[in-house]
Formats: sequence, structure tokens, C-alpha cells
Amino acid sequence: MKGQEKKDRRQRRSTQEDKSFLNMAGEFAVASELNRRHVLASVTYGASKAADIFAMDDSMRRVVLVEVKTTDKKRWVLGNKIFREPRSADVFWVLVQLPAPGQPPGFFVFSAQEIHDIWRRERDEFEGKYESKHGRKFEGPGVPGVSLDHPVRAQKDKWDKITNRLK
Repeated sequence: MKGQEKKDRRQRRSTQEDKSFLNMAGEFAVASELNRRHVLASVTYGASKAADIFAMDDSMRRVVLVEVKTTDKKRWVLGNKIFREPRSADVFWVLVQLPAPGQPPGFFVFSAQEIHDIWRRERDEFEGKYESKHGRKFEGPGVPGVSLDHPVRAQKDKWDKITNRLK
């Protein structure tokens, strides 16, 4: 039975292709939501892009960058952009939770500073627990991420952060 359990676990793991489709679905969902709010939003392509979405006011004089992270779980991996300084007022993050097909997605909207502060609090809490358990400090970058708890849930559908910045 142990061999079957390993095989089942391997089949449940996401492939890189699954992750790419999930990420693209999240980016297009965010662009769609912004366009519904009369914000011109364009998904960007490529491996070394400055942002996932460029969002503009209707005069195209004001532009903000939107970083999108998508999950089908209750935790988002943020990647190394979370470490970057400075956190500009023209950069936003949207965390997308995509449930099973047929269910509506959840959108959680943050300024760059807000997402950094939430990540930092979770990171500090993790490091404290690690040191208590192991008797030494955690070393290395780890995998930067945030989970679906109160600080994240409180930002559900806060699209006005982006739309107000573009006014």
C-alpha cells in the first residue's frame, strides 16, 4: 500500500503546466475585474516582466503596476519581489483564490506596503516559533508567502485602492 500512497501523492502534485494555467487564469480574472470598473488593464507576457498587469486611467495619463498571485489553496507564494525596495504607491498586489470550476474567485487587493507588512508579520511569527522549537534562529530566505487569515481576508474586493490611485 505504501507504493500506492506515493503514486497518489505524486499525481496530486501540481505540474509546472498546471501552475502556469492557474497563474494565467488569475491574471486574466484580475484584468477582467479592473476592466469592469472602467480601468484599462492589460496582461503582460514574458519571463522577466516588470508587472503582471499594467492598469491605466481612461485618459492613459496615469499607470499603476499590478502583481498577481494565484492559488487554489489557502496560501499564496509571493516570490522574491516581496523583498524589493522601495514599495511604490503605484504598485499593487492582488491575491486571487481560484476554487473549483463553477465557483467564483476571491480577490484580495493590497498596496505594495500592505502586502509586505503582512508577509513580514507572518515571517516574524514563523521565525519565533522555529527558534522556540529548534533552539536556534531560522537561516535562509525560505519561501515567502501569506495565508488566508484575517489580515488577508480583510482586503477582499478592495478594488477602490487601485481605482482611487488612478483618479
